[in-house]
Amino acid sequence: SAADVGQDEIGNQKEEHPLRRTPLSQYTVMGVLVSSKGNVAMVRTRSNEEFFVHVDDFLGNGGGQISQITSEGIEVREEGRVILVSVRNRGINN
Repeated sequence: SAADVGQDEIGNQKEEHPLRRTPLSQYTVMGVLVSSKGNVAMVRTRSNEEFFVHVDDFLGNGGGQISQITSEGIEVREEGRVILVSVRNRGINN
């Protein structure tokens, strides 16, 4: 939202982070790393930018915050509901 953009210390317009620009449906979870030290997911934007995200990171333009990362995907809490963004499945042909 416009309120998230704001200005930096010297008055320049700050650009919104790519992970907060568009609706959750516009992001693809490419993979998840599950570890005892914390889970991490790799998310791809529509413009093919890739980011690693963690629990408590913000995702989507609806103010959503990642509440959980599992082997199934990421759960985002947005406006009082939890939305699952599933890992994109790619088959492996043997």
